Amino acid sequence: MLVTASVQAQVAPDFTITDSDGNEWNLYEQVGLGKTVVLDFFFVDCVPCQGQSPAVSAMYQEYLATGSDVLVLGISNRDSDVAIEQFDQTYNISYPTAGEEGGGDTVTTLYQSWFSFFGWPSYGVVCSDTIINWGILPSIPDVPEMRSAVDACLGTTSVVEELRMTDYLSIEPSQIHVYSEKVKTIRITDLTGRELYGSSGNLTRMPIQIPRVGITVLTIELENHQTIHQKLYR
Repeated sequence: MLVTASVQAQVAPDFTITDSDGNEWNLYEQVGLGKTVVLDFFFVDCVPCQGQSPAVSAMYQEYLATGSDVLVLGISNRDSDVAIEQFDQTYNISYPTAGEEGGGDTVTTLYQSWFSFFGWPSYGVVCSDTIINWGILPSIPDVPEMRSAVDACLGTTSVVEELRMTDYLSIEPSQIHVYSEKVKTIRITDLTGRELYGSSGNLTRMPIQIPRVGITVLTIELENHQTIHQKLYR
């Protein structure tokens, strides 16, 4: 069950890039197909990018392996196709990447006019409704903050599809009531992965207040270490 409420969000500007292999990618076309699109703004000589991009690529491969509709687009505002191909080969990057020749400079300038860039790499996650979650700061090696934003766009991601949130708790407009002792941990995060609430142990004693911050992601871990994720709106 999802709690509905009006929220303010920002639409991602549309763009088209051509990757180093000559393939064209239009953002709105991809989200129109139901995909969640991760935007990775980088350049090849960026040392933090050299550390982050392989982790993002590993995450991308994991989503592909589960059949999730996720796409990652790497965007450089200064590198040639040759330099990008070498970067991809050196750091085992499996997602499409575009440089200056493919319009990466134009797209970067567009996004710099819309959002704050505090350095490289900079990331955004665009949901299939074109709403963007900007400014994600993922930690390596598992980039949990980015996974949280992607999972929020996907709606619900459970390691066991048969598990249902309502088997373990009830969600009201402002509160969560846990009625199963099988629930061992609860986390509520915003769309950048920042934890807003976290607790473990006996969670059946008192209701949990849902933060009034718009869209959040509720994660519960069961006693068998299975997890369920769900978006909340408040």
